[in-house]
Amino acid sequence: MHPAFVLEGPEADEKLSRIAGEIELLFDRGFRLSGDYIAYNYDIAGNAQAFGVAIDWVGNGITAGGGYRQMDGDEAENRYQEFRGYVTAPLGPVRAALSAEYLAYDEEIDGEDSATTATLSLGYDLGPSLELTATGEYGATPEFDSEFKGLLAVLWRYDASTKKGGTK
Repeated sequence: MHPAFVLEGPEADEKLSRIAGEIELLFDRGFRLSGDYIAYNYDIAGNAQAFGVAIDWVGNGITAGGGYRQMDGDEAENRYQEFRGYVTAPLGPVRAALSAEYLAYDEEIDGEDSATTATLSLGYDLGPSLELTATGEYGATPEFDSEFKGLLAVLWRYDASTKKGGTK
């Protein structure tokens, strides 16, 4: 990775091994409960493991959910509790998604003991294979007091399965 795109330069020889598992329970009325475990093993940056649980609901065009994750690692930035939630819904011809995440660090990082991000995304179909999306994200983290990111995208879906000519 070019150093201009990295806040703190990664070690050139860093290797990551990751082992993970997840279990899902499906319930009536669109509810799903899941739990997961992830173990991270870095050659240089240390190790971390995460345990999480989430509940999701799928309704008639609407989805919502939330979750909790406990991260425990060798480095301070890998020791925290994570709380997250989201909702998606159609608003007339526009599809909207809103999500939020809060991290509570076990110890301060750069004088901050938490991080918060919120994302809003809107999508609109311009035609059967063309979509316009706009996404904005706001965050307050130990690295940035206040940060806003945005993305405007035009998506074109091409169906490669269509053929010209006859079949044999």
